[in-house]
Amino acid sequence: MGEQSPITVYILCFGPFLLGLLSTSSINIVTLRLVFHGMCCYSLVVIESMHRHGLWVTVGEPEEETVVIPDMPCGLEMKRGHLPSPWSLAGLVDFEGRAAKAEAEADGVVVNSFDELEAQFTEAYEKLMGKKAYNVGPLSLCEGGVQAERGNKSSIDKDKCLSWLDSHEPRSVVYVCFGTIAWLGLQKAMEIGEALKGSGRPVVWVIKPGETESWVSQFGEGLDWLVIVGWAPQVAILSHKAVGGFVTHCGWNSTLEGLCAGVPMVTWPHFAEQFINERLVVDVLKVGVRVGIEVQVRWEREMLVGREEIGLAVERVMGGGEEGEERRRRVREVGEMAKKAMEVGGSSYVNTTRLFEDVKGYVKKGNVVVENGL
Repeated sequence: MGEQSPITVYILCFGPFLLGLLSTSSINIVTLRLVFHGMCCYSLVVIESMHRHGLWVTVGEPEEETVVIPDMPCGLEMKRGHLPSPWSLAGLVDFEGRAAKAEAEADGVVVNSFDELEAQFTEAYEKLMGKKAYNVGPLSLCEGGVQAERGNKSSIDKDKCLSWLDSHEPRSVVYVCFGTIAWLGLQKAMEIGEALKGSGRPVVWVIKPGETESWVSQFGEGLDWLVIVGWAPQVAILSHKAVGGFVTHCGWNSTLEGLCAGVPMVTWPHFAEQFINERLVVDVLKVGVRVGIEVQVRWEREMLVGREEIGLAVERVMGGGEEGEERRRRVREVGEMAKKAMEVGGSSYVNTTRLFEDVKGYVKKGNVVVENGL
């Protein structure tokens, strides 16, 4: 028998915005298109519902007014000030429209989540989109268990960080990190610092270079604090038994890493879909406490809560009592479900296998162009 020509297989798996760019160029040569989302299905349902029902154009003042979000299986009302804002810069509105169109035309959606966490919202999203959503996460648990890391190289030696945590009692440390984009101004840093000092608890506080590291470092002198300037080994920190609470901006990667580690959260959303993630954490999963932010962060109104509200939220997450113990029990259960989802035979393992099988099905129909990107 003569040799068969090998079939070149390409999978196009980009975020929807990059897929939107490709949809007007090389997309015609691609027969299988997958969108990879950095959001959870809960947030995706809200945002898709906003698109379909024209809620984007109504977002804005008055920010205290509530909006009913259709298509949510559990029912959901959100304040206008909590909803993501549409692109407003010149040229980006059209770009966002092309991205939404490309996403609608894609063959499937890959999500960094797991079925046990949000099965009803995954089903709702699939119903809205008319296509399969593959929950294949939590990706932070891949190739190395809970110690796996993402992003840049850490600015602190991980062993030094873990050694510092080793010297503290279980569930005694407050971990504070607002991700890579949200900016920490001086007023905000001062209120957080005073609240954390007043708690009397050990603290790991991650600050971006050029943010307010000088003030935070000086303020933390003499306190039982570890101040990290730059990228931190977040997964390793959250997974340490000494960490008892996580003050977070509610970005999905950080939120999911906190859930995987079984750490309850103080939620401090800033913008984008972070307020939606907060609702999942606080109202659906019941593993977090709101710090009390009511509108999206803007430069002219950066400080929206004071040290009293911050201190109260930290104490509720870190303290004992029936409420605190129940919250910790719930988040530990979520963490265990996350680990099982990634095991052989777990839901994300099965979904990944199903994704590969579906790709094979496309291959049998003819050449498939496969590319992997972010």
